[in-house]
Amino acid sequence: MSTSSTQTQSHHAPPGPASSATSTTAVLPAPSQPTATPPLTFSNSCSSAHSQVSVNDMFEYKKPMSQSHPLSRRLTAGLTELLVRQLLPYQLVESEAFKKFVAIGTPQWKVPGLNLFSKKAIPNLYNIIEKEVMASLAYSVGARVHLTTDTWSAKHGQGRYTTYTAHWVNLLTADKHGMRGSAVELVTPPQLAGRPTVTSSTPTPSSMISSLAESSSAVASGCTSTESPQVPSGYSTSWIQQCHGVLGLTCLKAESHTRPALLSVLNAQVNQWLTPHQLEIGKVVCDNGTNLLSALNLGKLSHVPCMAHVLNLIVQRFVSKYPGLQDVLKQARKVCGHFRRSYTAMGHFSDIQRRNNMPVRRLICDSPTRWNSTLLMFDRLLQQEKAVNEYLYDRGARTASVELGIFLPRYLTLMRNACRLMRPF
Repeated sequence: MSTSSTQTQSHHAPPGPASSATSTTAVLPAPSQPTATPPLTFSNSCSSAHSQVSVNDMFEYKKPMSQSHPLSRRLTAGLTELLVRQLLPYQLVESEAFKKFVAIGTPQWKVPGLNLFSKKAIPNLYNIIEKEVMASLAYSVGARVHLTTDTWSAKHGQGRYTTYTAHWVNLLTADKHGMRGSAVELVTPPQLAGRPTVTSSTPTPSSMISSLAESSSAVASGCTSTESPQVPSGYSTSWIQQCHGVLGLTCLKAESHTRPALLSVLNAQVNQWLTPHQLEIGKVVCDNGTNLLSALNLGKLSHVPCMAHVLNLIVQRFVSKYPGLQDVLKQARKVCGHFRRSYTAMGHFSDIQRRNNMPVRRLICDSPTRWNSTLLMFDRLLQQEKAVNEYLYDRGARTASVELGIFLPRYLTLMRNACRLMRPF
């Protein structure tokens, strides 16, 4: 379960245990006065540019912090968020390279072991975000939440997956002036006042990562845009906040993408997130997959075709039906595939690019299910037209694996025209 947001908050961390908050101003002597070199002395202050760190300060700087130290807790919370956002492995925190990096910046902080992150910190962070998403859903406008969903199979037969993303709207009340950036508060619309709600939009975090609660509140709310001030009945000034959040990613394991399995996963998500707040599913946006459509029909849910998928079908039909374009595709895939399979060929191609003062770029192989990859393949071939043709003239006819041929002028014209038509999509 994850959420995204365009709202950001600014947090200013207090100085570390060994830093100084005071600043000094250096006074330069007059030009007519002789300049004397200040003596090298030990001092208890590090503010002067000419002073050195005292022995006591050095030992204090390297003195290990306890895990309950405020700075240690903030560092642990920040590292927890880094692991989650960047999908980094737990083993990172115990690697020698990472410990060496930490020792340079904060030698007094002992990095916790991976068990703390895997069994406590990250599960606690998940609970924080889950509570905040539930709070935001409780304040949603209207009794319906719309969903987008997709299913796919992982490579190498590792499993089949499905995911659901919820979309809803919150109202935010501002101060009496209604200025942007003023303090706001989640409110329940008057027409939904009888619906059970939570009393606070900010749950109490665990002691382990309390400093992360404030920074995660904007993430949990999932704000994607804030429109002009609206004036709904019952409020003097309100802002509309569009929210969305990935409710869950489910592995179907040995089960296939059958409609009973997909509908069962969907009902489980509804019972976990929507039912507690008396919410219902509105529209469900997905592609035209047979199994997904059958599952929605079985659950008597309203389906809205995915616009991106519809555009993809339109472009794919154009590519397959336009006269002569299939021959261009066949030639382009043959040439790009040749360089992908042969390291030697790629080396010769790079030499040609350098000899002609061209950027060294690899050719792109398209994917039949993604029309934009066809556009990228054509674009790259046109950018590297001179190097490609030189390679084909020089070595194409002598390639034993496949007869590559060359790009005829009409092929290049067709590619330019196809790029011009596909680019707006």
